[in-house]
Amino acid sequence: MAEHNLQNSLDDLATLISSRVVAQLSQPTNELSMTDARHILFHGKSPSWIKYYLIGKHPEILAENGGWITRPQGTGKPIKVINVLQAKQWLANAKIDWYSPEPITIVRRLSKKEGK
Repeated sequence: MAEHNLQNSLDDLATLISSRVVAQLSQPTNELSMTDARHILFHGKSPSWIKYYLIGKHPEILAENGGWITRPQGTGKPIKVINVLQAKQWLANAKIDWYSPEPITIVRRLSKKEGK
């Protein structure tokens, strides 16, 4: 009898733990660091690529303009995606050329042209 009660208690505990884990994993994350966002949202693009092609060319995505990402403010002030759901929706609808070269590549190409 005691063994049966112990097994029921363990089953109940396992069910409770698994339901909490599933609930926690299914909730959308409200905020992402730039490191996590690069891999989850931005296809592994570099921070300079994200700043140049997304933040620089689309000011509507900045938090101060009702968007979903914080403004770059210099060293020590991390950029964060503050609304992941809004970011995913915007990125799905935006016409982003994910094959655009890194900004440093553009600078190198321009300097080669000027040097000729």
